[in-house]
Amino acid sequence: MTITNTRTPKRWKLLAVAGLGVSLLLAGCGGSDDDAGESDDAESLGFVGTVEGTDAFVSVLVADNDTDTDPDEAIVYICDGDAELREWFQGPIDDPSTFELANDAGAAVTLELVDGVFEGEFTDTAGSTHGFDTVEATGDAGLYEVDDEQATEEEVWAAWVVDNDGNEQGAFLRSGVFQPTIRLSASPFRLSRFSVTNGVIEMNGIIAPNN
Repeated sequence: MTITNTRTPKRWKLLAVAGLGVSLLLAGCGGSDDDAGESDDAESLGFVGTVEGTDAFVSVLVADNDTDTDPDEAIVYICDGDAELREWFQGPIDDPSTFELANDAGAAVTLELVDGVFEGEFTDTAGSTHGFDTVEATGDAGLYEVDDEQATEEEVWAAWVVDNDGNEQGAFLRSGVFQPTIRLSASPFRLSRFSVTNGVIEMNGIIAPNN
């Protein structure tokens, strides 16, 4: 199944947590099981990895919803700010263990859950295909996005992937134009991190550590 869609950040539930730095807020986040990275009562930070043949990082979040009313959903984000690579995929999926997503720019990803982690391929807008592997995100790792009224007013969009060693790749745009991507910890804007809890993808609001 291939889903084509655009970025719709307000689709997700927002939980505002004011006054906390990244490390303090994220202490004690849970792990995942083999069922697309989450269990009935655990929080999953998804999966993170690197994309072969590039310097890009990838983040994968999959909501395996047990209800009949809400579909299974996924977000896949691939970014390398230095190369101006920013591909965001999201949408409903039929099978949380194997699925495809495409975006309006013409890029696509295919993913399969293997031994509890996702493996996949990324096809860029030029038609080149790159494989990637992931591991379960732990600690401060995961997918972060600017979620701030001031940023909206200034037409700023930015998102980062942080791996389990604290390395990060991101993309920072102002009025649709790439800017030098600042470190996540230096963001002047309010941030949110994505997670999956009880089969729902959520945005957990935090304040940038330097604020």
